[in-house]
Amino acid sequence: MQLNDITSLIKDLSYFDTFPVNIGGYEIEIYRSHYSEDPREWGSPFTMVCSDMGDEQWQPNRASEYGMFEYFHGMSGLMEDKGYYQDFTEDDLRRLSEWADQNVLWLPLYVYKHGGITMRTTPFSNRWDSGCVGFIYITREDARKDWKWDRISSKREKQLYEWMRGDVEIYDKFLTGDVYGYNIKFNGEHVDSCDGYFGDHNYDSYMLDEIASMVERHYNECKKTRFEKVKALIKNNVPIIKRPQLIPNV
Repeated sequence: MQLNDITSLIKDLSYFDTFPVNIGGYEIEIYRSHYSEDPREWGSPFTMVCSDMGDEQWQPNRASEYGMFEYFHGMSGLMEDKGYYQDFTEDDLRRLSEWADQNVLWLPLYVYKHGGITMRTTPFSNRWDSGCVGFIYITREDARKDWKWDRISSKREKQLYEWMRGDVEIYDKFLTGDVYGYNIKFNGEHVDSCDGYFGDHNYDSYMLDEIASMVERHYNECKKTRFEKVKALIKNNVPIIKRPQLIPNV
């Protein structure tokens, strides 16, 4: 089998239902990772604020809303005589909402919990097992500092919201276990392995391209080694009948 055939088949691994698969002597295993790193530990310009995700927190969406205002209350310096959301009047909430609109970019965080747990920035249709548990945000001041912007235009604001949603999507993949890795062997010998591919369960191009690239590199190295071995055997006048068992397969 030629290298082009091997890499082409690797990039079409979505057609395989079971692993490992053997392609041209390469045994490729794609697996679900059980020890993936929490992406919130990577460092992000966006802050997630969430209530406890225990069952007792599901129903009170209003409490989560007040919790958000209580958080912004501490950031804003407004109404310092008010301690907790129970003390907020409707006018207080209006003032905090106006302050947040002027100073913070944020999106709500909704969780659906039924056996597993999944998160997104829009509500779930199931009102019994889902609810708003917090929010993700960045202050306009921090955004200007982090990206060295003089101002945040509407285009930049839209981009920041897209990046926030991207942060939540990656975190959701961590929560749902949608994280994968691979192992590659050639004729039983380890070639390469890597873990921590978020969301490649549909075998999106990035992970498969990495596998194909590693196989191509290994294939070419083996081919070069084989060529050098053949040259050495010819130079040392090794009989042709003995050469096949001394030449590595590719």
